Amino acid sequence: MAIELHNNGHNPIVAQTKEEFLQKAKVENAYDVIIEDTYLGQMGQKVATRVTGNAIIYTVSSFLDAEIGNTFNIAYHNNSLHVGFRLFIFDAYKVVSMNIHALNFFSKLASSSAEYNATICFVGMSFDKTPLSFKETLEDAGIMFFEQMDDILQNKELLDELGASSAAATKNKRALNKVLVTELPRFIDATVATIEMMTNSKASKMRQK
Repeated sequence: MAIELHNNGHNPIVAQTKEEFLQKAKVENAYDVIIEDTYLGQMGQKVATRVTGNAIIYTVSSFLDAEIGNTFNIAYHNNSLHVGFRLFIFDAYKVVSMNIHALNFFSKLASSSAEYNATICFVGMSFDKTPLSFKETLEDAGIMFFEQMDDILQNKELLDELGASSAAATKNKRALNKVLVTELPRFIDATVATIEMMTNSKASKMRQK
């Protein structure tokens, strides 16, 4: 929530514990708004995202069409791949149907993720109003389908097989190339800014000899 607020031009102060929150909340006129309850989900303009263990779960709903390309945070997805996440789950319980534009989007997403040996899964997707051929096409692209979220998250052997045993140690690590080196400064700057915001402290970059 703090990151969302920061991205929208606000300067959120984050409490790390309930005690710290209560202490800071007593300070009069220190804040414009004190947020006690938050919701990050389908009411936003972006696809909701949460992290469970070493799996990243995206929540999609309604009718999936070309708009998925605008609401899905592809930069966040790519950064997750770069840092080592290998299992991405789409919570599709509330998806009514999808059209050919969404089909193409997910097919391309699966293809690009496969370069990192990453797995994309759909959970709870109904094909009552979506052509069954779409499912076959997505499966050919490497996407897996499950009926229940627990079918994945409660199956340790399957999680290990899908690459969710560790987001840091992967069997096939990508080589450090010129493109990655070029992007590193921007990634580091964004990381430093996030650390400062989340810890309310000053972070500095240091060159290791």
